[in-house]
Amino acid sequence: MDEDDLAPDHLLVQFTRGDQTRARYLRSRLSQVADRTSDPELADALRDVAAGRRSMRELGQSEVFGRHGAVAHDKYVERTADRSAQDRLRDQNLAAEEMQHVMGVRLEEIRRRFEESVGRRVEPPD
Repeated sequence: MDEDDLAPDHLLVQFTRGDQTRARYLRSRLSQVADRTSDPELADALRDVAAGRRSMRELGQSEVFGRHGAVAHDKYVERTADRSAQDRLRDQNLAAEEMQHVMGVRLEEIRRRFEESVGRRVEPPD
């Protein structure tokens, strides 16, 4: 085991189905976002996930994640309103491929979790 590897029972290792590279990358990104956010509650939640004290599922179902996710979604819709449906679909497909590569999860599963956390159905922009 590499000295940077996380313990096999670390929640991020479980989330990435044992892929240490993805788990380390995800931990790093979570820490970076935590350091940049102005919301101390979100920062604490992200640090808890990075440290293995909270699962990604718990984060996705949390009120703080739901608040920020809903705002981010609304900003995305507003920012991309003037783009063609084909361009938005291309961007969504690229994002889905990157999520699959980096995190080993499907975009639909993330969308489902997000919708559960905010309590409403979220449709991709046309």
